[in-house]
Amino acid sequence: MAGRNRVISIARGICIVLMVIGHSGCPAYLRNLIYLFHMPLFFFASGYFCRPEQTLRGDDGSIGLYRRVLRRFKRLYLPFILYGTAFLILHDSFLKMGLYSPELDGAAYDFPAFMTVALKMFLKMDLPTRLMGGCWFLRSLLIAAVSIDVALYILRKYRKAPLLLTILAGAIVLLLRIAPDGTPVIRQIIPAAMGGYFFLMGMHFKKMEDRLRPRALLIVLMIVALAICAALKPMDMTTPGVLNSLAYMIVAPIGIFLVMLLSKILDKTRLNDLMGYLGDNSLTILALHYLCFKLVSLLAINVTGLSAEMLAEFPVIPSLGGAWWVLYSISGLIIPGLISLLAPRKI
Repeated sequence: MAGRNRVISIARGICIVLMVIGHSGCPAYLRNLIYLFHMPLFFFASGYFCRPEQTLRGDDGSIGLYRRVLRRFKRLYLPFILYGTAFLILHDSFLKMGLYSPELDGAAYDFPAFMTVALKMFLKMDLPTRLMGGCWFLRSLLIAAVSIDVALYILRKYRKAPLLLTILAGAIVLLLRIAPDGTPVIRQIIPAAMGGYFFLMGMHFKKMEDRLRPRALLIVLMIVALAICAALKPMDMTTPGVLNSLAYMIVAPIGIFLVMLLSKILDKTRLNDLMGYLGDNSLTILALHYLCFKLVSLLAINVTGLSAEMLAEFPVIPSLGGAWWVLYSISGLIIPGLISLLAPRKI
C-alpha cells in the first residue's frame, strides 16, 4: 500500500465489507443502517484523491483535462466492460446451471439478443446481468467525475469552484426529485448528481482532515445519530422524494465521517493491512460478490433440501433466515479477495 493513503483504503475496506453484508440478507435494521452511508463513501473516497489543479493545466506537475478524463475511462469504464463481457459470454451457461431465472433474466441469447445487450453495455454502461448489480456505481462515478473535471476546467479562474459545484450538485438532485421519476435519463442522472455531491465533499474533506480526530464522545454521538435515523427513516441514494434526498445528503456525511474516524483508529491496529487490502481491491469484490453468493445458495439447497430452482433467487435465498447471511458475507468477501491476488483491480 506504499504511496497510497492507508486511512482512505481502510475506509473503503470497511464500506466494501458493509456493502456485502447489506446484500447478504442480513437483518433489516442492520441493512437500513448500512445503506445510510456506505455507497456515498465510495464517491467521497474518489473525490478525496481528486486534485483540481491537475485538471486545469497540462504543464509539469499536472496531467491536464484530457489525460484525467482518459484515466477515468481506463479505471471505471474499462473494468466495467471487461467484467460485463465475461458475464455476457457466460449468460447461457449460467442459465443452464440454474443461476438465472428465465422469467427475470431472459432466455438463452440468439445473436441479435446478444448484440443488443452488448451494445447497450458498451454505449450506455447498462448492466448485462443482475449478478453485476453493484456495478451501477461505476457508471454513476464515471459520469460524476468526468462532469466535475470538465466543470473545474471551465471554472478554472474561480477559486471557489468546488464549493459552487457542491451546491449545484445538491440542487440538481433536489430539482430532479421534483420531476417525474419514471424516465430512464432521470434515474441515471440522480445517482450521478448525488454521487458528485459526495465526490466533491471528499475534495473538501482533504483540506480539513487533520482537524477530525478520533474522540470517543464524537464517535458515540455519530453512532447514536445513525442508529436513530435507521430506525425512524430508512433511506438510501435511490429513495425518492425531495425531503428524503435532502435528509440523505445531511445524514450520509455523518456515516462517512464516522468511518473515517474508525479508519484512523484501525490504522494503528493489526487489522490495517487486511482492511486496506479489501479497500484497494474493492472493485473485484463489487463485481463478483453476487456470483460468490450462489455458492452459498448451492450449499444451502443441499443442506436444507430446498428446490434446486431456489438457486436462481437473487441475491440470496430469502427463506433461509438464521445466520446464513453471515456465510453469504464471508463468501462474498473472501473469494473475490483471493481472486484479487491474481488480478487486483482498484477503484
